[in-house]
Amino acid sequence: GIRCPETMPVIGWVGDGYAHRHNLEYFAKLLMQFVHELPPCRLRLVGVLAYRKEIKSMFSFLDDRLDLIDWIIPVEIPKIISSFSVGIMPLLADEFNAGKSGLKILEYMTAGIPVVASNVGENKLIVDPPKHGFIACSEEDWRNYLNMILTNPDMCKQIGNRGRAFIDAHYDRFTVYSQ
Repeated sequence: GIRCPETMPVIGWVGDGYAHRHNLEYFAKLLMQFVHELPPCRLRLVGVLAYRKEIKSMFSFLDDRLDLIDWIIPVEIPKIISSFSVGIMPLLADEFNAGKSGLKILEYMTAGIPVVASNVGENKLIVDPPKHGFIACSEEDWRNYLNMILTNPDMCKQIGNRGRAFIDAHYDRFTVYSQ
């Protein structure tokens, strides 16, 4: 099942900070608008690589509630994802993102973590709202879905467990994590 071991909920993201700098900038602008409406939480970004300074600047409004992890070895991905309360996949609606796979979502779901993802590309084909996550089409959706998950640990656990069951039924977990 889902583990939310942190004392403060964690919004988590795993990816390539350079390739996704525009998506992270998009999420920073969204989050800045409504972070004060969320319960106290941390944002943990994994894979920021050499783009750390720019990403730290984008999310400076979070002060000490921002965790930037440059890189981790692939076998550590499940462990770091299990520290998330919710996994996010914010994507701008552009050609690059339309072709993105949903691997990030599958990794979150494999770990039993609820997902909030943009309504772009494969995301909308993988996530079955509200079973194992949510598809955000607007700033209001991002705010509402993150707030709902972060303030309701029981719902968080149920969504995470349903996501894990979906992965078990449709995917090979070893394959998801060995990519």
